Amino acid sequence: HHFNKDCQELRNFDINVRNTYLHVYNAGITKFDNENDEFTKYQKLISAFHNIDNERDAVERQARVALTEVAATIKGLREDLDRLRREMNSFNKGISQHRISNLQAFKINVIPRKMLVDSIDTIISTSHQFEQGDTLDLLSQEPYSENAVNEAKDHLIKLASDKAGLTLTDLFDIRFEVVNRAGETEHFEKIDSAGSNGTRITIKLLCGMLFIRYLLSDQEQNLYRIPIYIDEAADIDPQNQKAIIETALSFGFVPIFASVKPQISCDYIVPIRSVKDGAQNWVDEKDWIEVEHN
Repeated sequence: HHFNKDCQELRNFDINVRNTYLHVYNAGITKFDNENDEFTKYQKLISAFHNIDNERDAVERQARVALTEVAATIKGLREDLDRLRREMNSFNKGISQHRISNLQAFKINVIPRKMLVDSIDTIISTSHQFEQGDTLDLLSQEPYSENAVNEAKDHLIKLASDKAGLTLTDLFDIRFEVVNRAGETEHFEKIDSAGSNGTRITIKLLCGMLFIRYLLSDQEQNLYRIPIYIDEAADIDPQNQKAIIETALSFGFVPIFASVKPQISCDYIVPIRSVKDGAQNWVDEKDWIEVEHN
């Protein structure tokens, strides 16, 4: 009688062990399932349970290392974005000093891509917390910032995979802001949508000269006088022509207007003659016409 009772208890115990293991397995702990010997499998599972604090620490260390490595990689991009926005603010101040006749104001705005930049900021700020000694317990039930961090990582990974890497240009969009004569503000994704053809030419020239000037060192700015060829000059009104000439000369450029009609804003009109039955153009300094300005 006692023997049968012991056997029944043993069978129940075996069923309970198997059911418990199945529950653990379904919960995602499967790394011991390849063991052929069930006793060994259970022993390793029990050992892992007793070692869970060490496992917790190991997971936390790995998460911290991975996050700080990612943060170190993208921190430079984030700093470059801030630097670009500062430089663009300075650039816009330079533009604002030059009047564009039929506009009250013109600016180039750097618009951060919010979701991507927020993800980068989340990674960087969490990494900074790690450096200050805070922890991210991935095995705890506390909400902390784990979800936000994981969402940020997933977003960065997806975008980087789609684009085969991240660059500064992935972090922002450019938007052109124009204030017209009536004081109305308009925004354009492309500069070719802003104002008349003459206005667009003027804006492009001012921006181009300012950009080149930014690329030159202070010494280089005084060393060179760079010719700048301006096509379709007849489309630019005299006030803008004068602004372009003054800006060009102050920045070390020599403006050359190209037009089928003489442009009296210039100091010299240079006729172009065709020679060899129109096969070549000929310019002779003897043909230059000096323009007298009152």
